[in-house]
Amino acid sequence: MDKFQGIFEGDQLSVCPTDEDRDDEREVVHLFQCCLNVIRSLKLDALVAHKNFEWCFIYLMVNLKQERWNTKELVIQATALLEQILVHHDSGLKDKPTLISLSAHLCGENHKKIRSFIDGHFCLALTRNGWQDKALSLALFQVYCLNLKFPVVSDHLDTLLPPSLNLVDSHIDSLKVLGVNCLYHIMNECGKTELRWHGRSKVIYDGLQKLTYSKDHLLLTILHPALIKVVQVIQAGNEVPTPNLIAAYI
Repeated sequence: MDKFQGIFEGDQLSVCPTDEDRDDEREVVHLFQCCLNVIRSLKLDALVAHKNFEWCFIYLMVNLKQERWNTKELVIQATALLEQILVHHDSGLKDKPTLISLSAHLCGENHKKIRSFIDGHFCLALTRNGWQDKALSLALFQVYCLNLKFPVVSDHLDTLLPPSLNLVDSHIDSLKVLGVNCLYHIMNECGKTELRWHGRSKVIYDGLQKLTYSKDHLLLTILHPALIKVVQVIQAGNEVPTPNLIAAYI
């Protein structure tokens, strides 16, 4: 597990890979498979109590869908193992018929340690000048952010908003789409008051408003409801939008 921890701590996989990144990706695929074999060899009781359980959990989260650093078989195995952990860890029942969702797990009161671990090790690493070289951390952030729900989101705004805004500011449309999706999710799962504190809602609006000049159909499709949402947040604080603010999304 130390090698796996090192993969993340030294995460240098570019979000926009080049031919030079292929060798690094092959090494990560190999190490990920080795880590999965180690995790699967542990009984659930031992795994949940393991000193590196947080790293094991992160490993499974970042392999829930096929990416360039894993394989289809690895994703299937990782997903099945995560389901077993969620049922066992949150209920104590190994054969519970109804799966406890990842969202319910992350938002549970007794899982603050997992959230603090992700915030400190990954979200804060996605800085404005460094997130482009942390593809693994970005993949984890996407799963983490979109699975946090009300009222937990409000407690994590300081770590969720900066990476989301960095994505919105990307020059790649697909990453802008991810950023808008994250911001829209955050706004839907957070109280309007918290979003207005420290001028957060205005910063979100400024970031989204710049995208109105895009010609990407998918981006514009999800941008419209996100802009309406942030304007509603601002208006709820008796801050009447200027004509330019309203015109931007009409």
